[in-house]
Amino acid sequence: EDSADEINQNRAWVKNKNGQDYFVALLTMIYALIIISFSLVIELSPTWSNSDNVAETIFYGWMYGLGSLFILYTYAFMIYPQWWNLIIYRLFERRIVKNLNKYILAEVGHNGEGCGTLYLRLGAVLFGCLSIVLFGLEIFLCEREQDCKQRFVIEHCFLIIFVALQMHFIFCNTKMSVTSSRWISKLGFMHLVAVNLWTWIRFSKTQKKLKKKLAAAIEHDIQ
Repeated sequence: EDSADEINQNRAWVKNKNGQDYFVALLTMIYALIIISFSLVIELSPTWSNSDNVAETIFYGWMYGLGSLFILYTYAFMIYPQWWNLIIYRLFERRIVKNLNKYILAEVGHNGEGCGTLYLRLGAVLFGCLSIVLFGLEIFLCEREQDCKQRFVIEHCFLIIFVALQMHFIFCNTKMSVTSSRWISKLGFMHLVAVNLWTWIRFSKTQKKLKKKLAAAIEHDIQ
């Protein structure tokens, strides 16, 4: 009976590491699908095009803010956790922290040297730089208009910060091997997938809008 109970306990997914990882992977995939669907509704619905819509600003902050925080988290607690481990060692020496191994973070390794393939590096740099220039031009053109909303500038500042952080992250950490904080990493990377798909859609729409704004600005200067 004891052996049968042990077998049943091992089969329970809530007590199995692989089962827990699979469940978390499903939840993160569902989260990404919901976010992608919601972002498509925002871009395609004319209701969200209202410049006074505060809910859109909150969504922008959630998407780009959370994405930027995750990238900063990977740098601070996964790639360069030495500062955190030093604090834990100091607290352990003063007997504030009793279990040292519980709080020490392992440094994330890399599967190889370099920054990945040439095409991946060129794609990250070109797309990142073009996005920063494009949305920077939108901020510049908005400042020239009398009815420029501060919300519009804040949203694009969120986007530029996110694109710059992600461009550096992809360029330097394409061969990163995640061994710690796996659940947070799965959620964070799925969030980045959703943000990039949404940004790609907005990038294509912004190009058309920017051409019209530049043409209108040139006509205004000529007159």
